[in-house]
Amino acid sequence: MKSVFRKLISILLILTLVMGHVLVSNSIDYTTCIPEQITISATHDPSKVLNFTWTVKDMNLVEGNVLQVMEKTLSTKFDPLKALKFSAIARKGFNMPGKLVIKASANILKPDTEYLYRVGNEIANIWSEGSFKTTIDSSKDTDINFVYIADPQVYGNDSKAASATFEKIYNKYPNSNFTYIAGDFTDGDNNESEWEALFNGGGLYPNGGQKLFANKITVGTQGNHDWVGLADHFSFPSSYGLDTVYSFDAGPVHFIVLNSNYCYQAMSEFQKEIAWLENDVKESQKPWKIVLMHKPIYSGSYHVYENDTRFLRLYLAPALARLGIDAVLGGHDHVYTRGFVDLKGNNVKPLMLTDETAVQPKSTNELGIEYKPVLFMGNCTSGGLKWYPPCEYTVYPDDPLAENYTFLEKNSMGITDKHEYQTYTHVNVSKNKLSFTTEMFHYDLVKDEITTEPFVYDKYSIMKENTYSPTTTPAKTCKISGYVNVEFSNSAESAGEVKSGFNIGLVGKNLNAKTDANGYFEIANIPVDNEATTIIVSKPGYLKKTISNVTINEDKELFSKTNPLFIIAGDIDQNDSINMADIAEIAKAYNSVKDSSLYRIDADFNADGVINIKDIMIAAKRFNKVSEDFNELNSALF
Repeated sequence: MKSVFRKLISILLILTLVMGHVLVSNSIDYTTCIPEQITISATHDPSKVLNFTWTVKDMNLVEGNVLQVMEKTLSTKFDPLKALKFSAIARKGFNMPGKLVIKASANILKPDTEYLYRVGNEIANIWSEGSFKTTIDSSKDTDINFVYIADPQVYGNDSKAASATFEKIYNKYPNSNFTYIAGDFTDGDNNESEWEALFNGGGLYPNGGQKLFANKITVGTQGNHDWVGLADHFSFPSSYGLDTVYSFDAGPVHFIVLNSNYCYQAMSEFQKEIAWLENDVKESQKPWKIVLMHKPIYSGSYHVYENDTRFLRLYLAPALARLGIDAVLGGHDHVYTRGFVDLKGNNVKPLMLTDETAVQPKSTNELGIEYKPVLFMGNCTSGGLKWYPPCEYTVYPDDPLAENYTFLEKNSMGITDKHEYQTYTHVNVSKNKLSFTTEMFHYDLVKDEITTEPFVYDKYSIMKENTYSPTTTPAKTCKISGYVNVEFSNSAESAGEVKSGFNIGLVGKNLNAKTDANGYFEIANIPVDNEATTIIVSKPGYLKKTISNVTINEDKELFSKTNPLFIIAGDIDQNDSINMADIAEIAKAYNSVKDSSLYRIDADFNADGVINIKDIMIAAKRFNKVSEDFNELNSALF
């Protein structure tokens, strides 16, 4: 009798469990429980630890969420019995009505290993699957490769172009170690519809984003359009309490991710970031040190002259050079740019072993200490929202920035904005060589088709200075030099300040130099190609001199000390003429002295520290003159 009773109780318990499961199952809307917007974010060691983020459209699904990970060698299909399980935490997202954000970390992974995984809910038994491969053991210097894109900045219909970029890099580079996105994932950040479009953008490749983010590690920087929405969809680390500030090793590279939103309007955070950067870099012994940040400091369009970019040039750029940073890979300006830039803001032309391979250059600072000029790059846009056109800018006296974008060796301004190209770059790194291959294409948002197939826009490599073969014949180069002077008299004390700071730029070759206290300049490493170039000599407050159709195929002194190039003072508003508008500008600062609020250095022509009648007379001497009037002043030269 007792055994019959026990059997009856057991049957009732089983029925209760089964019915309970049926009731729970019937209460679940499976369509809202499916994990979506899945991402795999890099950590401080992506060879062993990765962060996963996903969303569900069921606010009640707060319990039972997990991440399961299995080595791919164990089975060709995901098997939960062979998988590691990691618990996940669910929370409400920012401005995401009806959605939960779920996060989990896999923290006992093996380096350089392929995995299958699934994320989901054990109670609902609903899952989404994917795969990934961890990065190479952080202690090894094995070659790596990754894809670098910038500014998808998804807003509306343009998401179709970003989806096309995501699809292309996913299919073209299946063995890349990770995808680096240089900020501005969406345009509005707190608009969830834009984030949905980042993952499922429509067009020819409607799921390009979800495919890429769910199956490749993403390394991300925070752009000026990225705030709380970024943290709801990715899980990047922080350092010193600073969001999206972290570093990691992969192969021969120490990657440092900075948050360029920390600048003059966030001084406390900026100072903490610099302190962290100093400590972080000093601990690394990797051959290459690459900074990843949104604002590239030196770029090719509008943002180059904005206050935050200028602040970073003044206070971050010197730290990067001092710490031996090799390259900064950014976005922000929606043009493709690259160039080695020294501490004065001038382009440094490297020794070229071939048309595409350079030797990492060196420069010397004011104390005679040798350093490596940093390679600054910007990577246009991977989306279809906007492209920036050419623009003019004025260089402030304290700003280490050359004029007319001559600090750049490559600049797509006037090309990408005209043709509205999407851009991506494949980066390969070995212990001795850093290589970039940049491709562009055009996705037509109206026709929903690719009207310009991908083509190579730029291919460029850098060799470590002590590793290239001396038997390689470098490209032949030459140099030019000369003296620049002014036509008015000045004191011995101020002569050096008056003669220095004139910028001499070779427009066709993107090379430039500034005059020293003697008015002397020298531009070296000019490729001998027998192509005519244009020389522009300029300085704030002076008429610009343009010398066209100059062929440089040998070392040459253009202007001697006894027969220098004279430049005309008085063009305050830089409109290539001296007129009443310039006199009016001088009058506004009349009687002001150095360090006063009204004083302006470009109106103190004789550099005596005060703007007075002497400066007005200097400008009045050449009143109504324009740039074309230089020849009468330099008759011996032209």
